Amino acid sequence: MTLPTPEHPGRNWSDFLIELWAHGITEADPQTFAFYMHQCMEELEDTFWPDEDGPFARPSRGSQCPQMHFFNAIGKKREPMPGTMPATFAMGHFAHSMAYAALASAVPEGFELIIETKADVTNSIPDGAKTGSADLIIRVVDKEKASKFIPEAVLDEMPQILCDLKTMTGKNWRDHKTKVYDDKYADAGGYLGQLSVYYNSPTLAAMREEHGPMGVYLVAVNKESPHMGLVPRFIDDEQLAKRWEHARRCYSNTEDVGPWLLDNFPKRDVGWYCGAVGRDGYCPHWRSCREHRSKDSERKDPPQELGELV
Repeated sequence: MTLPTPEHPGRNWSDFLIELWAHGITEADPQTFAFYMHQCMEELEDTFWPDEDGPFARPSRGSQCPQMHFFNAIGKKREPMPGTMPATFAMGHFAHSMAYAALASAVPEGFELIIETKADVTNSIPDGAKTGSADLIIRVVDKEKASKFIPEAVLDEMPQILCDLKTMTGKNWRDHKTKVYDDKYADAGGYLGQLSVYYNSPTLAAMREEHGPMGVYLVAVNKESPHMGLVPRFIDDEQLAKRWEHARRCYSNTEDVGPWLLDNFPKRDVGWYCGAVGRDGYCPHWRSCREHRSKDSERKDPPQELGELV
């Protein structure tokens, strides 16, 4: 059953997303859930038995670290993902599919839900993935009906939104509610970097040209307790512009910048990625990077064109 028409519309898109999820979970449509769970099975197959012939640079990783792309440029062999990671990713895929199913079950008339849009990312990643998948776009298709849920003034300003769903543990999910995302250290995981790549892709630029301005939301899903609901955070254009500038510099870097990520972000936030916290790293070059930075070779300053962390 779709979300009932409220007595008064909510304040904004965030309120709508929260209500949509809550209703979709409690009033789930069985056929809709079955469809997205079937799709999830295909994602799980790719998680546990990935095709390792794909490009090195992808929107979902690497938007933060220029050293990763230096190793790509000199032809360093990728390390396989640590053996524990597929199970972690599997939980993320399941939570994504459940979120899609809940939202699709509840979306009322007046809105269109577009899931997993293939976006051309070649203007951000010159030597790597050609496309990436933007998680979710919600678009107004009937403003009169949609304005019963979101004020008409909000819809005039923002007739569509892009949402990137991030599955988080309980603590990170709670932190997401209050995190200050315009702090340059807040994006240690590269979430905004990835979002900026999709937002600035020619694919989504064409959607904005055709359908009007597009708001951007980073949406947290609690993978430990999915019933806790969604936490949407609006990301403004200025934040996206900064993150995109940095991501493009990282994706095109071909110079040795040493342990750049560890030097520029709190180690507790990025050490798991770099293999610097006592366990295998997630970066495909973590072992090469650890060996490289442990040598007594000359440290090089980051190249001038990389610029300051923004």
